[in-house]
Amino acid sequence: MSRILLSLLFFLFSFTNSNAQIFDPIDWSTSIEKISDTEYNLLAKATLEKGWHLPSQEIFPDDVLGPIPTEFSFLDQDNNYELIGKTMEPQVDSHFDPIFQIELKNFTDIAVFKQQIKIMNSALNQIKVIVFFSVCDDEKCLPPEEVELVFELIKSDQSTSAITTQQIDDNSKYLSDKLNLNITGWDTYKVEEVKEKSFFTIFLLGFLGGFI
Repeated sequence: MSRILLSLLFFLFSFTNSNAQIFDPIDWSTSIEKISDTEYNLLAKATLEKGWHLPSQEIFPDDVLGPIPTEFSFLDQDNNYELIGKTMEPQVDSHFDPIFQIELKNFTDIAVFKQQIKIMNSALNQIKVIVFFSVCDDEKCLPPEEVELVFELIKSDQSTSAITTQQIDDNSKYLSDKLNLNITGWDTYKVEEVKEKSFFTIFLLGFLGGFI
């Protein structure tokens, strides 16, 4: 209930600036890191436009007016996968926020959140996560929104080329041995140098041959 009221305050506060425009200065993307056949790191990357920042996951007391914390909700966990630890976020120093007049931790430019999971259902192909957040600049905050992130799981390692062996039968071995000509005498073989005949020599020999 407190989060809903805080969201309404955010919404009203966002439109006190007559020049406020509704647009989306943040872009979310997903990737994964495979740890083992059953464990993964889910990576949620937030890319923000210049001048905008994303609040951390830090939760404020009900009597403190602050930005809406970034929150990740992992769907369909029952018997499919389990979370290992909490969702990790980049380490940033707190700073004084001119809007809320308190110390805050915000992310600018790029922020990557990481959550380790363990797969319980081997047939699971993807994981869906809901992100609840709001972004602010130095003058205003946009209304909070929800975004669904989809993580595609890697089921197996990339295939590698296989090395196969074949049994050589007796007949093939016999034919192979017959191809061994066992040529000797290469040490006494003399290489003869063939010199190119001149055009006049070729003409003369041809003339004599025709005369004969």
